[in-house]
Amino acid sequence: MRQNLAYSRKFLVESYRQKAKELGRPPTVKEINLDPEMASYWSYYRHIGLKEDICNQLKISNIPATIYYLFCADCLYDSSNCGRNPFDCAREAELYFTAR
Repeated sequence: MRQNLAYSRKFLVESYRQKAKELGRPPTVKEINLDPEMASYWSYYRHIGLKEDICNQLKISNIPATIYYLFCADCLYDSSNCGRNPFDCAREAELYFTAR
């Protein structure tokens, strides 16, 4: 468990940017809280604001994590037994999010 530390705004912004780069998308609350290298989600919320605020500041797309699971509904494979992580599939399907 993390100690009660005072995190600088710079640390929070850079650690969020790094995690988003690593994942190819903004991290979820759960992913933030499970990463021992990051502050807790509440630290980000208190110092910077909502996920939308952080994404706007970093100029990254704020795609909700739930949309990745909806991605499975449009998949050609049977999502009940394919076993793939929808986040991995979405990284391979860049046009899915740009074509409208």
